[in-house]
Amino acid sequence: MSYNTAKKMLEEFQSNITQMSFDDMRMLTGNVLEKNIELELQKQAFYKQKMQLISSQAKYKKIVTYSPIPILLLNNQGYITEANKATCELLVFLEKELLGTRLKQYIYAEDLGDFQLFFRKLSPSAEILRLELRVKRSYEDTLTVICHGCMNENGDYIIALQNINEQKKVVEAISQLNKDLKLKVDTKNIKLQADYSRIDGSMHQSIIREAKLNSIFNSMVEGFITINQEGIIESINNSVTTIFGYQEDELIGENVKKLMPDNIRNQHESFLMNLFKTHEAKVIGKMRQFEAQRKNGTNFPIEISLSEYKVDNKSHFIGVIRDCSDRINKELMVKKHLDELAHVTRLGLMGEMATGIAHE
Repeated sequence: MSYNTAKKMLEEFQSNITQMSFDDMRMLTGNVLEKNIELELQKQAFYKQKMQLISSQAKYKKIVTYSPIPILLLNNQGYITEANKATCELLVFLEKELLGTRLKQYIYAEDLGDFQLFFRKLSPSAEILRLELRVKRSYEDTLTVICHGCMNENGDYIIALQNINEQKKVVEAISQLNKDLKLKVDTKNIKLQADYSRIDGSMHQSIIREAKLNSIFNSMVEGFITINQEGIIESINNSVTTIFGYQEDELIGENVKKLMPDNIRNQHESFLMNLFKTHEAKVIGKMRQFEAQRKNGTNFPIEISLSEYKVDNKSHFIGVIRDCSDRINKELMVKKHLDELAHVTRLGLMGEMATGIAHE
């Protein structure tokens, strides 16, 4: 509405109001007061919603900031707009050094093409995409990470980095160990032609076991859970439902002791209460092992690392949960594999000695 139009309407209203009766003016005044009250109520409701939104944003920003998982926020040009503490620790850069730079400058040159293709595939309608690549730290050290990426409805790109450098070293060490063992067995096969088929079968089983171990190892996904000071579960990620077998609505609002076996629930509850009261430094940020219970009643070992954040001066805790079952099974299978190869080697030596004795 233009100024002249508004001025004309006001003049007409002033002209008409002089012709109104007392009752009409009282009714008009009542309508104006009613509208003012309605507008004031709407204003208060809007202010309340605004404060709730600000509180919610602050809560989730703290969750991201203090999360032990490195998380980045990029714009559509690939520039870093936000980076949490875990990201700074992983890349060994200060936050102010990362902000405003492109993520691709921290990526190993040979992996840059794959990352650019991965980045272009991200969209609000796509699922979370994953890519293994190498990143450079401030002192030119290189780490292997799994890059998890998605795009929200606001057009922001969310990137989470999972450090698998140590895992890669373990896989490479196991692979090299298997190569060394295979070389020894092959050397014995030259002298033990009679036992070749059995040794060959053992090596075939070894390859299958190695493939299974690598599959289990590479499919490990950590669960993410937040609880309040009373131990009540506030949020979980999809990996928690996979690990424990519960759906999200079965855990949200429940006490975290629901995930523990009956025989240690009271002990675990006492541990939590002591932690919340003392904020024990040797627990926060440290990896600890517990026994947990799935929905179907089976017990299994987990490793959990806790970190703390506060909202409105109330402590909340983030737990990163790792299912140890696969790792323990893998260690048993590797030991069995080594025992079998050692047994085959001993049989080969005995055969060689028997041949030598027979020759003599």
